[in-house]
Amino acid sequence: SIKVERNETVLFFRAMEPLLPHPYVLISGGGYGGDWPTPLWEHDNINSRKLLHWFTLHPNLVLHGKISPIPLGANIFSTARSDIQRYLAARQYQNPFRLETRKCFRLSEDDDEIDTLASFRVATNLDERKPAWKVLCGKKPNDDEKPYNRSEEEASFVKCSYYNKLGTITFFEDVDRVTFALSPRGTGYDCHRNWELLAMGVIPIVTRFPAFDELFDDLPFMTLDSWNLTRTEFRQKQRAFLDSDLWKTSSFEGWRKLFNAYWRSRVLEAGGRSAASRTDPVTGERFHLLWRYWE
Repeated sequence: SIKVERNETVLFFRAMEPLLPHPYVLISGGGYGGDWPTPLWEHDNINSRKLLHWFTLHPNLVLHGKISPIPLGANIFSTARSDIQRYLAARQYQNPFRLETRKCFRLSEDDDEIDTLASFRVATNLDERKPAWKVLCGKKPNDDEKPYNRSEEEASFVKCSYYNKLGTITFFEDVDRVTFALSPRGTGYDCHRNWELLAMGVIPIVTRFPAFDELFDDLPFMTLDSWNLTRTEFRQKQRAFLDSDLWKTSSFEGWRKLFNAYWRSRVLEAGGRSAASRTDPVTGERFHLLWRYWE
């Protein structure tokens, strides 16, 4: 496999790929541009026979068999929040959504208890985040880093915290008391908060982007067509999610996607390594197992 920074993929295809004598798996992440989407349309060689598969952040080319999105953080340029690493270790990396050990996920009967969190910087993506904030929090937030004072316009079941980055104590307190959290897109199609929420056992609420269907499959995302909903409609969708057959019958084994062990196995498989060659013949354990969150 070959790792290339996303801002250098055009150069890679033009100058280096023609010189490669063997097939390869490409992984692109990090690089200049932060969270901006990978410009896949620029690459004429995406159908090259030597390119076996391409794992990338923020793919904006939909339904191409050679391309798979990877989560933000699953690359050497990103680091995990140390507090979440400690939290996962304390829970022995157990899937919080597994049916047999699942905590009580519920909504307040009369909508008078906080069970939903809205905490993000609206200015990061006004088109996506402003309507997400408005549907539950109402009042336009101040464009600063100070805590947001609760207003009468906020829904009674939501906590609206206008922070750029939550402090450790506040973050743990907030996610411990909620079942859902809004996670609107920021500068890219994916969002770090998606994976932080899943790690902490909270259901992210997102809008659908078709290129991410594969990545979000078998994970407990509540997906909306848009944020343009009334509060009544929004609440109905939350209740419908918890009443769905998917929620009641699935253990969401896709939670493995939070860990590099899963992605290492996927890369090896894409490169032609069989399942047998990736398993210890004596112990039956997988090779390259790595129990760390976003190494």
